[in-house]
Amino acid sequence: MRMKPKILFAVTGQEFVRNYFSTAALAALEAEADVTFLVSDRLTDPAPVTSGNRKVLFFRSDPRKTKAQMNIYKVLMWRFRHLSSTFRFRADRIFAPKRAYQPWRPDTILKNFDAFRERLGIAYRRLRLRILGSRLVFPLYRRMFIDTLKPSPDIAAAFAQVRPDLLVAPSNAYEPDGNEMILQAQKDGVPSLFLIDNWDNLSSKAVLMQRPDHLAVWGEQTLGHATDIQSYDAADVTILGTPRFDAYFEARDTELPSPFDHPYILFLGTSLAFDEVEALKHIDAIMSADPVRWQGVKLVYRPHPWRQSRDTIADTRLENVILDPQLADRHLTGERHTGFQPDLSWYPRLLANAEFTLGGLTSMLIEATIFGKQFVALTYDDGKHVTNQKTVLERSEHFRGVERIHTVSFCREKSDVEPLMRAAWDGRKTIDRDRVDRERNYILFHDGKAYDRRLAELCASLLEE
Repeated sequence: MRMKPKILFAVTGQEFVRNYFSTAALAALEAEADVTFLVSDRLTDPAPVTSGNRKVLFFRSDPRKTKAQMNIYKVLMWRFRHLSSTFRFRADRIFAPKRAYQPWRPDTILKNFDAFRERLGIAYRRLRLRILGSRLVFPLYRRMFIDTLKPSPDIAAAFAQVRPDLLVAPSNAYEPDGNEMILQAQKDGVPSLFLIDNWDNLSSKAVLMQRPDHLAVWGEQTLGHATDIQSYDAADVTILGTPRFDAYFEARDTELPSPFDHPYILFLGTSLAFDEVEALKHIDAIMSADPVRWQGVKLVYRPHPWRQSRDTIADTRLENVILDPQLADRHLTGERHTGFQPDLSWYPRLLANAEFTLGGLTSMLIEATIFGKQFVALTYDDGKHVTNQKTVLERSEHFRGVERIHTVSFCREKSDVEPLMRAAWDGRKTIDRDRVDRERNYILFHDGKAYDRRLAELCASLLEE
């Protein structure tokens, strides 16, 4: 009887648990291989990973090494900022002061002093990155701080115990524990496959500190990020899609009960700082001014679970706006816990029954198109934030290509919101879903085959090499 190949599947962060363990993403792999899961002790809820009869090993994440590597990533971002406009945008955001100078009065002296101190700190950090990321200093910095990285004893022990044929790990391309996994795999001669978790991961953070042998990416767009930004050969990158949306493709062909007893437009919030409260006020006014068209229609506001802006609609009078109940308490209380993971089973009902969608730039615009919904992107300058959506669209690599999807429209100015809302409403029943699927495949690949099957076949092909 042929022995099953041994696969070590690393889980380095809680954000990967939802996508890979609350779905059937690993079903085929677990059936066809002997899989051991190597799990970080930083997970806030490892139960979905450890359930059943799985083989599970834990490793300790060192906070000091994590902090050191996150500082290295900043240097890498600066050194290779020419490779991605988003790297440069990220640097600008890091160095943007958060405290504004106020008119000089006796009661503002301390506040202005704090603003001055903040700017001195920014100037120091910027100079430090310029020096460490310079052509002259960076080679020495790499030898001292990157080339000397070593995997933790726990990771080394896990490899010794399992003796895997292949290392597989979901990755955001920006994680210290993943670097240590790669180092140990290289030391032991084990090939490695990283499953890039989101569409912006290869273009928005930095170049990879340690390089897995093979990458699996969302689509043709992210394959380009792997080759053009991360300098991979195309032969070492596979377009695989993501397990996150598999259930959506199945659910969209079923009758899903609406979560509300009235028609609604779905406002999808962005994680970046953007004046969504003002946007909601503007749309609320548009709807109130045309009661015939919008009679009985509500605007359901779904703030991003990890929204950077701290303002809420708690004290704002909005006649036509209600909060998505899944996130209402979190929004109104200002909760910021990043370990929160929304239940994916809520999304299909919410998206499928919306008349159309709108909001800031977010991966949920892709989810909206899966359900054949138009998305009105609020890509105007809010006049307040470095991350206003006009700038985000202009400077983010991964949003280049969204314009290929004909059901996505862009509000370049705030005055565009009303006519584009009218157009979306009037065209909501005439969406050519097959055309949208073809257009979206550039960003998110889907061939009708389940993700778990595609992943198992990729692992099998890598084991044959």
